[in-house]
Amino acid sequence: MAESLVSHGINTSLIIRRDQILSNFDKDISLSVQNYIKTKGVQVLDEDIIIDFEADVDCNVTNVITKEQPIPAEFILLALATNTTPNVQLAKRTGIEIGQTKAIHVSLSVFK
Repeated sequence: MAESLVSHGINTSLIIRRDQILSNFDKDISLSVQNYIKTKGVQVLDEDIIIDFEADVDCNVTNVITKEQPIPAEFILLALATNTTPNVQLAKRTGIEIGQTKAIHVSLSVFK
């Protein structure tokens, strides 16, 4: 989506809370995608959070206020994830192995 906006001449910033996009993927893959979209002109602001939005007297957005900086804006497209870390407390209590992504570990042998 961000790359498409840039291709239409719209300055685009992607604000992400974590240190990488696609946090459920291996770091190598997500950083490769992140670097790719940067080469397409998307400004990636990682490890940042949105604090507030500013608007003019007609309620048109003018700025996105983040922890790090204000970002001029004419429109905002929010893509929010909720509860992105699985709740695996029951699995932990029963001894089920938890993987690197903090989800239940799945052995590749189950797919053979």
